[in-house]
Amino acid sequence: MRWSMGILCLVFSCGYAADALAQDTPLAIVQKGIEAQGGKAALAKAAIVKRTSKGKSFIGAEQEFTDTFQLALPERMKFTLNLGKENFSMCLDGDKGWALIGGFPNDLPKDKVDEMKGEAYFLHVVSLTPLLDSKAVLTSGQEGKVGTKPAAVVKARLGAGTEVTLHFDKETGLLLRAERKATQSGVEVLKAVDYLNYQAFGAARMATKETHYLGPNRLAEIQDIRYEFQERVDPAVFKKP
Repeated sequence: MRWSMGILCLVFSCGYAADALAQDTPLAIVQKGIEAQGGKAALAKAAIVKRTSKGKSFIGAEQEFTDTFQLALPERMKFTLNLGKENFSMCLDGDKGWALIGGFPNDLPKDKVDEMKGEAYFLHVVSLTPLLDSKAVLTSGQEGKVGTKPAAVVKARLGAGTEVTLHFDKETGLLLRAERKATQSGVEVLKAVDYLNYQAFGAARMATKETHYLGPNRLAEIQDIRYEFQERVDPAVFKKP
């Protein structure tokens, strides 16, 4: 009887350990993050969305702004920034891009188009559901903390894209931070975003506050983020004026 109980305990403990390890796989962590934000069906809608917000920029003198993103990821993205009396728009439309400054549209040079592609790719990755694709590469990172919250870390890559390091709240599963190396004005930099104040938008839960970093420096704080999910977006939205 003692021998039987010993074997039973051994089998149970091995099974329990295997389950625990399975729960800690990179894919399982991503899946938990998706469920924390409302599930695959709800979160997949984040690929086509209109997003509005307001914030403060800390580049040079502190400045307040409002902005609007129109996303049709991963290939199209339009960004409009209202900074006092100045309005600025930048758009990625597949392999092309344009900017509208002072009412005058101009084609973006290749290096700026590539930067925009990098931003669109990053937004595609942090929407999480693309990471369920069997071609996504997910590996474990070293656990740490974001603020005071213990975080499980996953390093993610889609295709030939840049590796993005994702920090998930170990308790809730919510995405707390995303980091990646990027090129800005020809210089490689480390960019990071902290995600806070999750709220419900339909069936999905989305961050309504973000803090952006460029290297160790705080770049911007964005708040009152609102999301309007769409079934489709008119391609004309992304065409150069």
